Amino acid sequence: MKDIFCKDTNETFQSYGEYLRSRHWAAVKERYRKSNLPQCCLSCYSKDKPTDMHHKSYNRLGNEKLMDLIPLCRDCHSKTHSVEKSGKRNLWGAHRVVRKKSTRNGSVVQFPWHVIYNAKSAKTDAERKKILVEYAKLFCVERNMSYNVQIQKAVERTINAIKRGATKF
Repeated sequence: MKDIFCKDTNETFQSYGEYLRSRHWAAVKERYRKSNLPQCCLSCYSKDKPTDMHHKSYNRLGNEKLMDLIPLCRDCHSKTHSVEKSGKRNLWGAHRVVRKKSTRNGSVVQFPWHVIYNAKSAKTDAERKKILVEYAKLFCVERNMSYNVQIQKAVERTINAIKRGATKF
């Protein structure tokens, strides 16, 4: 890896490890933590596990924008780098593989059993959808995410699974 130069501090680092121990990197992480960007692991969506900052790309290493980083718990971070080192994916692609494996059916939102139970108890698909959408919107607000097409698809997949009589979600 070539030397890492930080414009704002005018420092040069000989290795990635040296860079990760720098005041510059500590300040970048602190800036991220104080931002309105998601703070939970963006692979498994755990809010309980401590997170590391993962670079989506090394293109601006030393001069990162906050959008170049995502928080990942240690397990997901380790898995992401394992996928990346296998040579099959770049850093961002590796994260997407791990995220898909970390969430059931590749879904961003996982409905807890009590929400599934209430949706199963509903008499019509419209009532089921209302129950699931309410939870999904709350899920998004808690994680500072937008209610998007991927989440709409998760709601539809869950409704279809209920109609099929599925027991695992």
